[in-house]
Amino acid sequence: MGKAYERVIKQFLAAHIPAGSRIIDVGCGTGWTALFVAENKAGCRVDGVDIDTLKVHRANRLFLRAKREHLVHCARCGAEELVRRFKRRQYDVVVSCHSLHHYREPVRALRQMRGVLKREGVLLLAELTPAFGERVDDCARYSLAKIRAFFKRAGWRLREASVQGSGVILMRASLAQARRS
Repeated sequence: MGKAYERVIKQFLAAHIPAGSRIIDVGCGTGWTALFVAENKAGCRVDGVDIDTLKVHRANRLFLRAKREHLVHCARCGAEELVRRFKRRQYDVVVSCHSLHHYREPVRALRQMRGVLKREGVLLLAELTPAFGERVDDCARYSLAKIRAFFKRAGWRLREASVQGSGVILMRASLAQARRS
C-alpha cells in the first residue's frame, strides 16, 4: 500500500495502544504492523495470526531478522476461529488492519475478536474505503456505514470512527456493556 497509508495506520496505533499491552494482530499478513508495535511501544507483546501459511512464515522471518522474536510471534489461524485457538479474555488490544474485507463472515470474525479481548480492552481496526484509489486485491470493500452495522451486530461499542482523506477507515471500539438499572 503506500507510505501515506502506513503513516495513518502507525499514528492511529501509536495513539491508542498503551505501553505494556498484550496485543493480537488479526490478519497480520507479513507482520509489518505487529513489528511496528513491538518496536515502538515499550513492554508490548504481540501475537499475530493469519490464515495464509506463507505470510505467517514471512512474518516470523521478519521478526527474527529484526531481533524481536521474543516480543512478537505469528501463527496460522483464521479470524473466525480465535476463541477456539486462544484463551478467552487474554488481550488488552485487538488490532485488525486491512483484513476485514477478506473474511467470509465479518460479523462472526468481529465476535471472535471480542472473545479474546479483556473486558476493558479495545479493538483498533483500519480498513480501506471503496473510494481508496489503489486496487490491492479483489475482495469486497465496505463503507463506513456497513462496517458500523457489522460492529453493532457483533456487539461492539464504537468509541471512534472516521474516514481519513486517503480513504482509510479507522475505528476504535470496546466491549458493549449492559446498562444497569
